Amino acid sequence: LVVMRAAGISTRRLVWAVLKPTILLTLAGLVVAEFIAPRFQQIAESERAIALQEEGKVHSQYGMWHREGNRYMHFNAVEAGGVLHGVLVYQFGEQRELESVTFARRASFTDGQWWLEDGSLSTFSAGGAEREDFSQRDWDTELTPQLLNLLALEPADLSISGIWRYANYLQDQGLSGAEYELAFWQKILQPVAIIALVLVAISFVFGPLRQVTMGFRVFTGVMVGIVFRTLQDMLGPASLVFGFEPLVATLIPISLCMLFGVAMMMRRV
Repeated sequence: LVVMRAAGISTRRLVWAVLKPTILLTLAGLVVAEFIAPRFQQIAESERAIALQEEGKVHSQYGMWHREGNRYMHFNAVEAGGVLHGVLVYQFGEQRELESVTFARRASFTDGQWWLEDGSLSTFSAGGAEREDFSQRDWDTELTPQLLNLLALEPADLSISGIWRYANYLQDQGLSGAEYELAFWQKILQPVAIIALVLVAISFVFGPLRQVTMGFRVFTGVMVGIVFRTLQDMLGPASLVFGFEPLVATLIPISLCMLFGVAMMMRRV
């Protein structure tokens, strides 16, 4: 590096040479995270849930919950391609009274319509409760196989486009999508975060820390990474609890890291 700089190569040019492969690898990671990883993650989660569900049980400790208006749904397993296992739907009235409970061992999506198979419908009124068994009946819901594939995964495991679609769906249902908004901004700004951390690493080479031992530089770099990650882990959940913008919670650690890297570079000797 001393020889290259003595030959007239500017620090800006050297920094750009380091950032170019970083940007390429980051873009490659985004492609995998958007088109490849979520698909295989959904298949893995689906196969796991199907294997763990207990045959004949109305409700499994595994699976997922979903709310749609006054309906609360639980699915033991979501299979790729629009197939549900262990469907349980609680329908509540305007006064939060339980109106009906529907259970089906299986549900499938065919020709734009959901069909419940091998189940029962229990209705509740002031006069008592009634139960009706069925082999097949239609099911009216705004859920689609695409949305269910998103529901089967944690927000951090979804693609950027998938997070955006599901966050909009939750808003249409009058539900909070803050957790998905946070995951969206964390994913969309991840390349900027990586570049900020690389900039800090570069500043250790060209900045004042180049005069100290390699061990101290490694220790300092590890501490910067720990502080950065801790800020992310604290501010993200804090934005959900205290209600400030997830974008702000995502930008604060990145901005501090970027400013630290630039400040270190400006102090180079």
